[in-house]
Amino acid sequence: MKRSTTTSRNRRRLGLERLEPRVLMYADTMATAIDAGALVGNRGFDGAVSAADVNDYYRFTLANRSDFGLTLSGLSADADVRVLRPNGTVVAGSYNGGNHDEAIRQLLDAGTYYAQVYRYSGNTRYHLTLTAAA
Repeated sequence: MKRSTTTSRNRRRLGLERLEPRVLMYADTMATAIDAGALVGNRGFDGAVSAADVNDYYRFTLANRSDFGLTLSGLSADADVRVLRPNGTVVAGSYNGGNHDEAIRQLLDAGTYYAQVYRYSGNTRYHLTLTAAA
């Protein structure tokens, strides 16, 4: 009897492949956010969002009032991004359609914030860059 196997190509065709090893699976809520620490200069992160993993959160702190920048690039589907206060209030967001890069530029007071990357449609990998200049 011939045993049925699923090849990598068939898994991709069926949409069963994982976008990448999900080391970041724990970052699905603000409570389990990746701690980016005190943000000075640039810091980059790679991740992915999909139907099974719609949010990634990154927590960062600013020691001083800072010119904050965020870019979300490398998208193959539609993902959006926003900056939140610890109580969930939206400070700023970028909501471009399709696979266009997202960007936020905002003057932020000292404190703790969260960057939320979330799936709008499709599955996509991404590169997130956070920057701060006092």
